[in-house]
Amino acid sequence: MTSLTSKLGVNSWGMYFNPSKFSFQDFKQRWDYDLSMINKLPINWIRIGYTFYDDGFNSDGTHNFERLDYAIQTSQDLGFKVILPIWFVDDGINDKTNIDYRSYYIKWLDMIKAIVIRYTGKGIYYEAIDEATSGGHFWLNQPITSDDIINDILLMNRRFFEYTKAFDSSSKFINGDFAAPNQGTYPAIAKGMLSYGDYVSFHPYMSIPEKMINATDQVQFRNTLVNTGMKLSATEFGFGTPSAFNGKNTREEQASKLLREVLILDMLGFEQIIQFTMDGSDKTWILQSDDYTFNPSGKLMQSMMFELNGYTFSERLSSDDDYILRYSKHGEVDKIVYWTIGTNHYNGSYYLTQTPKIVDFDGATKNSENKYDSIKLTRLSSLEILNNFQGNLDIILGAFEEVNSFLKTYGFEYSSESFDTLEQYDQLDRNFLFGLQTEIEKMDQTINRYITIFENTSWLEGGHYDNYPGHSLFDTGEFQYTLNQYWDKFESNMNVLLGIINTLQRRTYE
Repeated sequence: MTSLTSKLGVNSWGMYFNPSKFSFQDFKQRWDYDLSMINKLPINWIRIGYTFYDDGFNSDGTHNFERLDYAIQTSQDLGFKVILPIWFVDDGINDKTNIDYRSYYIKWLDMIKAIVIRYTGKGIYYEAIDEATSGGHFWLNQPITSDDIINDILLMNRRFFEYTKAFDSSSKFINGDFAAPNQGTYPAIAKGMLSYGDYVSFHPYMSIPEKMINATDQVQFRNTLVNTGMKLSATEFGFGTPSAFNGKNTREEQASKLLREVLILDMLGFEQIIQFTMDGSDKTWILQSDDYTFNPSGKLMQSMMFELNGYTFSERLSSDDDYILRYSKHGEVDKIVYWTIGTNHYNGSYYLTQTPKIVDFDGATKNSENKYDSIKLTRLSSLEILNNFQGNLDIILGAFEEVNSFLKTYGFEYSSESFDTLEQYDQLDRNFLFGLQTEIEKMDQTINRYITIFENTSWLEGGHYDNYPGHSLFDTGEFQYTLNQYWDKFESNMNVLLGIINTLQRRTYE
């Protein structure tokens, strides 16, 4: 089985590759920034698309691939595997009002051959013509209404594949590159489009990620692809904000849905899971901002994937609207990832919301060895409430001690506040309640100070962070994940504690 993070990747392709619009230096500056942000994620793949450019030639008439050279080389230097699809679109054609389809078809074939020969030995994963069977914009403005166009698509893809076999034994070929099971897809498959290749890909842009699992058209299409014997690949998917063709989303909804689809694609057995996009020119879909920080989607993806780094999907432990997934890694404690597409609720072990959360597996359902397990409160008597409070308080104080130690080690501000365990109280009375309220106020103030530290990401930027020897910029992702992990402990245990307070207040004044 392949680990989730080994499957993960991002797209990074856009207008900056166009030599008629951006200088090489402009391209390089923007590419370097996007790649620096990509490198903060524990992922394996970068999908770098390319198309034909009228201005993409040297003075001697040969193709000028300096931008593609740079993108591939810098990606591979950082250890990423490269997926390279070709777009048959008019973005790089200067005169879009007078396009000679047949002439450009031949130019594209020449360019594809030149690309494969140029990158021989680099282990590129070439991918079929992007969303060709959708026609229109994705097939040089030609409608998918005739067998001739379908045959042209099949011929170009077949030539592409044959070039990889003839010139580069280190390469792999990802067939398909379908947008969806649309008008041209099944006719192309019926004509033999998927009779070759190592992987088969499509782009599941869903409005609700979970519909992938049981929607009739999705199941039928997925089975068609699986029956080819090739490995499944999702080379584009995402959720635009504030709106896109697959729905409207806030940044927070985008983050939740994106992570959920990643987990679902993994559960369904996809071998490549490539998010769209981290090309900084596409503000609707990107994960990053322009100031070396991630937006909510990037932050959630970074923190969750660092925690699941090297883990493999094992099983789903729930059904219907609840999703509780178990992940395993040799020599490590299993992880549970959980969310719901219904209303927020507590299922006896986990509090489920529409944003996935992660915990170690799991004293709440197996044993009590993990001190951060969910805590079940029986509340049968005043003494039990008191004991439960003190047990929860011990957990919270332990978390405070951990985060203080962590921040102190790295030279950041930390709280020196001390807290009373309230062990002197053996019954629920007004004195205990007043003492409890005092401690809660102190905790609240301390947590508010920590919020400032956690939300201020300026210390993660290169200049400040480089003051701490022995850490590279890539470490910032793991560093921030660790902070977020502590914060999750605070958040979950504080919610339990607040529940106790509500009970105490009711019982004290009844």
